[in-house]
Amino acid sequence: MPGVIAVTGATGFIGRRLVDFLVARGDAAIRVLVRNADAVARTGFTGTAEIGDMRDPAAFARILEAGCTWVNVAHLDLPSETEQLKVMASLLEVCRKKQIKRLVHCSTAVVAGRSSANVVTDNTDCQPGDRYEAAKLAIERVLQQKSGESPEVVILRPTAVFGPRGRNLIKLANDLKGRPAVFNYLKSCLQGSRRMNLVHVDNVVAALAFLIGAPGRVAGEVFIISDDESPGNNFRDIERHLMAGLGVPDYPVAPAALPRWLLSAALRAAGRTNTNPFRVYDCSKIIGRGLKKPVAFEQGLADFATWYRDRNPDQAAS
Repeated sequence: MPGVIAVTGATGFIGRRLVDFLVARGDAAIRVLVRNADAVARTGFTGTAEIGDMRDPAAFARILEAGCTWVNVAHLDLPSETEQLKVMASLLEVCRKKQIKRLVHCSTAVVAGRSSANVVTDNTDCQPGDRYEAAKLAIERVLQQKSGESPEVVILRPTAVFGPRGRNLIKLANDLKGRPAVFNYLKSCLQGSRRMNLVHVDNVVAALAFLIGAPGRVAGEVFIISDDESPGNNFRDIERHLMAGLGVPDYPVAPAALPRWLLSAALRAAGRTNTNPFRVYDCSKIIGRGLKKPVAFEQGLADFATWYRDRNPDQAAS
């Protein structure tokens, strides 16, 4: 394992869980780059924290040392793709000069965009459908172009990440607790068995940690992490789990199954780039390399419901 792991995005939803996991594991020194001291204080992190911004190469350089690993779970919140690519290129140059060993970059599975594939793999031809997807894929490609140099680059693409403090599933839980039952019933009729493509945050963290220590060279490789192998990762089954966990009575009459084309049309009208309600994302590649997920999908739903029930949902973080 690397002696030093540098993390950017450490105060976000995934980043906080990752840093907590790495600190608890205790086999490496953890350094983080954060925008302000208050943000890192709220996480409870007591290790090395450099105050600065990813747009400042000098501040970024201070959390690196030769042979270390950089894990990037930050979203570059900049107005244009050009600016994002410029920042990433400057950080890669710092990595080259510092002679770091590996960059584990957390991207997103939605870069598949408008692809017609029913099963998306790491080799699926991506067809970004909006600016967010296009920028995420462009950053991946810049990183992959450098994958034969120092540092070696490996990319993780999570699907929709959920768990305590995460935003995914908050709206559904809010609706179940606060909306009239007839509204939720009609919504359930429309959504039906639509695949939700959720993945528990601890499974994403486990995948990142796995790639940090993956033996051999993984330069240029892309891995998807999802929980889509679970047949229960669909709207109706998830709704039932949350209803049970939140004490919401199930509908007296089972929701009617509406035509699939109607849901596709609704997704298109809502501006979604993926209008295939039954698309799944295949994570067999990283599982085949040896990753063991720590959280079963149904247990993750139960943990989320417990958190939601016991805490104010306004505390949810991005």
